[in-house]
Amino acid sequence: MTLPQRLALKESVGSGQIGNVARMIRNMVLTFLSLQLIGVGILTLKFRNLFDWDWPTALWHGSFQAISGFNNAGFTILPDSSSLSGFSTDPLILGIMAVLIALGGLSFPVMSDLLHMKRFSRFSLDTKMVLTASFSLWILGAAVIFAFEYNRPETLGPMDLGYKFMNAVFNSVSSRAAGFSSIEIGQMGSATAFFVIGLMFIGTASASVGGGIRLNTFGVLIATVFASIQAKDHVIAFGRELSSEQVHRAIAIVALASILIGVVAFVLTLTESRENLFLDLFFEAVSALGTVGLSRGITGEISTIGQLLLIGSMLCGRLGPLMLAISLAPREMHPTLYRYARERVNIG
Repeated sequence: MTLPQRLALKESVGSGQIGNVARMIRNMVLTFLSLQLIGVGILTLKFRNLFDWDWPTALWHGSFQAISGFNNAGFTILPDSSSLSGFSTDPLILGIMAVLIALGGLSFPVMSDLLHMKRFSRFSLDTKMVLTASFSLWILGAAVIFAFEYNRPETLGPMDLGYKFMNAVFNSVSSRAAGFSSIEIGQMGSATAFFVIGLMFIGTASASVGGGIRLNTFGVLIATVFASIQAKDHVIAFGRELSSEQVHRAIAIVALASILIGVVAFVLTLTESRENLFLDLFFEAVSALGTVGLSRGITGEISTIGQLLLIGSMLCGRLGPLMLAISLAPREMHPTLYRYARERVNIG
């Protein structure tokens, strides 16, 4: 394996050292296969009992759903079901899918820390950021969906209390990554849909199978905001100082992603019919950039130009954060031989 290939793989899998890349890839493949095989086994048994299928059919559907869930693909081939809405009262299917989606969105370095380090204090800064952001967004997302959709008859309204909570948690987990849904996304209230847009924009962890600006970028951005509010000249997170290089990259990624979403949403308002509300078009734009796959039900109505635009957004969303992080600055900052005169501008 050449040095450029090792460097590219090092960035992709989140390895700390070039020499560890090959071993990490091997361990990553084994871990990912093991997790997906467990999901395949459980879902195969469930589908065989639920649909009375023969073993090959149950195995095919179980494999498809487990792989689709872990890799945050969002596709389903189950009969008589729009996404997973047909299983909104099935705790086992929603539970297994939620776990697979969550694990797929954490990245292998985070999973490795979870397997080998028993205490939170010994986790790497990257793992601490990802886990803290993940659990915070899962809880906050579930609370928002549960509260705002509690009495809505098209979504959680008709369900019993336990099922309402279960579906709120599942859709909170899925909204940042996989694109599965157990309720009709198009029937969500505007406030809930707007919050889901925020979840899709943030996405999953760096080096994971999901998209978005990434949890790590979001964590660095939040730490930067707190440092600015407290008038600190350096950014601190979990007792560690973040380099200015990483702060600049995080800000650049968020800014460029926001600009791209704004441009895509603006063009969609020009190319699509006036019957489509701006919220729905904006939802489509963020879902595409975050490679989530959720829709308010208008994807099939979007024009060819609009669909090509969304395809481009998906590619940028999948490759963008990583490629931008590599291209914006080298791994080591090279000092210049001169500096320009400093001058202040008015901000805020």
